[in-house]
Amino acid sequence: MDDEKVVVETTDLETLQQKETERAVRIIEEAKDGPFFLYMPHTYPHVPLGARREFRGRSKQEIYGDVLTELDWSVGQILATLKKHRLEEHTLVLVNSDNGPWFQGSPGQLRGRKRMTWVGGVRVPLLARLPGRVKAGLVSTMDLLPTICQMTGAALPASPVDGRNISILLAGKAKKLDREVILYFDGVNVQCARWGKWKLHLARYNSVTYRPVPAAGRKNIRLANPELYDVVRDRDESFNVAAENPEVVAKIRARIEKLMLSFPEDIRKAHAATQAGAGSPSPAGAVSR
Repeated sequence: MDDEKVVVETTDLETLQQKETERAVRIIEEAKDGPFFLYMPHTYPHVPLGARREFRGRSKQEIYGDVLTELDWSVGQILATLKKHRLEEHTLVLVNSDNGPWFQGSPGQLRGRKRMTWVGGVRVPLLARLPGRVKAGLVSTMDLLPTICQMTGAALPASPVDGRNISILLAGKAKKLDREVILYFDGVNVQCARWGKWKLHLARYNSVTYRPVPAAGRKNIRLANPELYDVVRDRDESFNVAAENPEVVAKIRARIEKLMLSFPEDIRKAHAATQAGAGSPSPAGAVSR
């Protein structure tokens, strides 16, 4: 699709990345004399996969690796275009992924996968590039909207925005920001909450993702004993420290209930139903890494 125009009915998967990249470069070329915003959601490495002939066989990881090799080429073309027009030092480039790996692939030292609220399903790399100005830091994708609005002078939407302006983090003027608890949803169900280094697990499904669903259906089950993890020291969420930190558990739970008041009715009902349930002392854990 090109806006609402159908360019081709059946896409050639082998040349898709090339076409997307050429279009992105053209947008930069046309907008180089003024401010511009380019959003480029690469189709790959989501399946079905395809790569141009010159990239086939270049990786030891077969077609998946070939696709990533061409993806590197694609990003390189965009960066080269910025450099060509001397836009490097005035253009913020952001590259990130939407979730951890599905049932294939590896989340490294992190526990969990796509469609799980363990940290391996949610935490992904974010590469930010603005030469001479960007420093490293831990942020949320929700922060990108208010940050870009602040940096460009655009107005935020009238409705509440969950993210924070992190421009001072990107500039290295601060190492962290005080922020509200961040909730981890699976559909309408709140299962975890993150507050600084702490992550609290409140609920979990009665079946692990990518395994058969029970005959009674998939249900969100309250943890009779919420689990607390220090995800800075314990990145794979292996050591539950709730018993040693009851005040942290209580504080996060109180902030969750306060946040719930601002959510739509279906979210509030789902949360109330889960918390009213009998609970489970030994819910299904994460699949192995």
